[in-house]
Amino acid sequence: MIRYLLGGLLVLVLCVVVGGLNILRLTHQQIDELNPEPAPYREIQASARVAGLPVKIEWLAVASQPVPRSLVLDAAHDPAPTSPFVLAFPAFVVTWADGRRFVIDAGPSRQEADTMGEGLALLGGAQPLTYHRSLGTTIDPASIRGMGFTHLHNDHTSGAAELCAAGASLTLYQTVEQFNLLNYLTFQGADELAGMGCAVRMLLAQQQTALRDIQGFPGLYVMYVAGHTPGSQVFVVHVRGRQGVQTYLIAGDIANHGAAIDLDISKPSWYSRWLVPENLEQLAQLRRWLQAMAARPGIRVLLSHDLQRLQDSGVSELP
Repeated sequence: MIRYLLGGLLVLVLCVVVGGLNILRLTHQQIDELNPEPAPYREIQASARVAGLPVKIEWLAVASQPVPRSLVLDAAHDPAPTSPFVLAFPAFVVTWADGRRFVIDAGPSRQEADTMGEGLALLGGAQPLTYHRSLGTTIDPASIRGMGFTHLHNDHTSGAAELCAAGASLTLYQTVEQFNLLNYLTFQGADELAGMGCAVRMLLAQQQTALRDIQGFPGLYVMYVAGHTPGSQVFVVHVRGRQGVQTYLIAGDIANHGAAIDLDISKPSWYSRWLVPENLEQLAQLRRWLQAMAARPGIRVLLSHDLQRLQDSGVSELP
């Protein structure tokens, strides 16, 4: 009897393992087939020639956590593997002259932040996560008219519900690709957005150019890029300041450390192959594209998770 029970348990375990590996294989197959071309510099440059550009961009560190660099960079190619690194979980806020605001990513909810912090600690070397504050308690929710997400992982989406709870009423903008192309790591984020009772969804169809303009928000564009998730996007923001127009590329998790862009270093292989299935070739192309864009005058790249790079970007943190 015990022999049969043990045999049945072994078969069950094998079925679970085989099923999990098959899901992982299909997830890699899905994202590896997505290779959209990023916008060339001339297209980004031309898109700034519109009236009514935003006047300010700010960021908010919803949460942060010191972690080893080996969690975000391929240690074999990292020139400073023992240097300290703090993982940021931010939201970005773009403001126009009339006070309208557009939010890009919302950071995690407090509950999601606690879950992520514990998970990263289990990977080894991460210190405790600190939850700072939410968007809903930081800015006037009535000023937020639009919202978008670089991708639909929970650390970018789960904080959005707090805006609804604070009384926001807004339009949620997504590319058709982000809306349609999901995997097992983005289903929950998509469900969270679908449950935002304060948001009306607007899908941005494909256009002849890589940049898709968001009507009602001049100077703000979104570009479908894939790579990190099937629906990953990059936002292009042209801000008019006293010194002229400054362009920002909000690149989400294309890379998690500034050195990845500067030196073309990939994420750890175990991360991209087993933890978060990514299109390695597409990410390499996007890293080189971001490196080339960052070398252009008047363009700055904002990565979501590099706290020091955000602090050094010249972009103000929300007070």
